[in-house]
Amino acid sequence: MRFDWPSCLLLLVPAAWWLWRRQRHPKPAIEFSSLDLLATDSVSWRTRWAWLPDALRALAVGAAILALAKPQWSILQESEVKEGIAIELLVDISSSMDMNLPSSDTIKPTRLQAVKAVLERFISGDGKDLPGRADDLLGLVTFARYADTLSPQTEAHDALVEIVRNLVIQDRANEDGTAYGDAVTLAAARLHLLDDKAHRGNPGAEVKNRVIVLLTDGENNCGRHLPLEATALAKQWGIRIYVISLADTSMSGATPTVASTAPSMAEQILMRMASETGGIYQRADNVDSLQEIYRKIDSLEKSQIRIRKNDVWRDLFPGFTALALALLVAEMTLRSTVLMTIP
Repeated sequence: MRFDWPSCLLLLVPAAWWLWRRQRHPKPAIEFSSLDLLATDSVSWRTRWAWLPDALRALAVGAAILALAKPQWSILQESEVKEGIAIELLVDISSSMDMNLPSSDTIKPTRLQAVKAVLERFISGDGKDLPGRADDLLGLVTFARYADTLSPQTEAHDALVEIVRNLVIQDRANEDGTAYGDAVTLAAARLHLLDDKAHRGNPGAEVKNRVIVLLTDGENNCGRHLPLEATALAKQWGIRIYVISLADTSMSGATPTVASTAPSMAEQILMRMASETGGIYQRADNVDSLQEIYRKIDSLEKSQIRIRKNDVWRDLFPGFTALALALLVAEMTLRSTVLMTIP
């Protein structure tokens, strides 16, 4: 327990002096030369309880002074704090994403169709390998020749899933291309400027890490920002980049043959983007490997729940104020009824 305005307690000193003086030198109600004629062996109950109104007034004054000092009581509270992750999902929608991706199913989906299906499970969970990202802020950026933000960082994951389902290939020839350097720069800037306070509209929620998940099937061939330039910005701002590269497949949809030669220059750039920021680079050859990569990223970037303990101070002055008023009412009632004195 503590007092927010402890200096008010000094008022107890003059109040105590006043009560002491009143008891030490009581003012007589009627003056007589002698009280011998009034002496009697029997004392009425009113006489025995005559001290009660003064006692009630003294208690009322004390309660009022305590109320002025604003007493507070400490209550220890424990709350769960969810430490989520801010993730920018970057999806290539260039014309090459319309090619088929090998799958164990009879129907071979296009690369974009496969990515949309896996992304939906990554966001919402599938009840098996992917639990979903319920505690995270998720944003979506698509790119071909230009990078566009389709969804800012949000916790409205149902709306985000609808946006993912409606993704389409960029079919305008003048807007086709692959500018993932611009996309990473845009996503990194959004994550860097992300204000933690915007996420605290949900009490007890905090952003733990910032991550970019880049999916592309080609090399950067347009845009204003080079991939390694974007990587340097992400590294400076403490943002990890996870890179998923879709391997080339034949137009017939047959399972590709991966050459045992050294990685191409385009792959080396993607590898550097991941390694320099603390992320990983993975190559997806089919639908199953694509889902496995997202599952791996999901396992690496885990949200956490911790317990926060803090003292919450509750004001007690309303109770003391009510007590003081009740005591005064009781005193006035007694003085005007059964314990009335004359004059």
